[in-house]
Amino acid sequence: MADVVVSSPDLTVLGGPREIQVDTNIGPAGTRGTYANYGIAEAEDLEDNDLAGGSPQYFDTYVVTNPASDNYLQVYQYVNLSGVDTWNPTVKLVPDTYSTSQILDFTSGVSNTVNVNTSLIGYVDVASDLDTLSDSKYWFNVQVTLSNYDVDAVTETHYPAAVSVKVEDVFTDVDDETKLPITVYAAEFDGSSWSQIDSKSVIGHIHISVVDPEVITGGLGS
Repeated sequence: MADVVVSSPDLTVLGGPREIQVDTNIGPAGTRGTYANYGIAEAEDLEDNDLAGGSPQYFDTYVVTNPASDNYLQVYQYVNLSGVDTWNPTVKLVPDTYSTSQILDFTSGVSNTVNVNTSLIGYVDVASDLDTLSDSKYWFNVQVTLSNYDVDAVTETHYPAAVSVKVEDVFTDVDDETKLPITVYAAEFDGSSWSQIDSKSVIGHIHISVVDPEVITGGLGS
């Protein structure tokens, strides 16, 4: 209740209470929601003290955040499969598309080779399961367009260009990183005739996505 600060026949001043108590613990406790957990431990090695809620409940999630793990950024969900409670892999937070813009130096219609690190594309899981990198090029859909003007020229003169892309098998470099080699072949139209792009540096816009190679490899019998 309020305290009387000043009181007279003509005036009464009331002050605020010294203490207010608010009870928020009203009603029965409900079931908790799902927890989104993360850590460096593998899903199969998880213990209750690794998780925010202690013992896991159905539909809790867990993400592996150890960059050295083959399951890096793998999302698991705690579910019951065939009567067994387990952490089941659902989705991986790794992109399967990649875009970059590069300066391509053309000589007689052929560009320098651009080597793209496959870890940027989401090919890591695929590569870990392969016995050989032969035919690995069929895992990739590569599209290239050109901003076809000489970046070294004082005046920009754009020409339409016809482009073909050569994608080679993934290789492992001296730093033990896997790279995807991409070479561009192109000709330009100057308004009257076509000619190979030569002695010219232009901007190449490269888009790469990971695809299922079975349509191609199945047809080749490889």
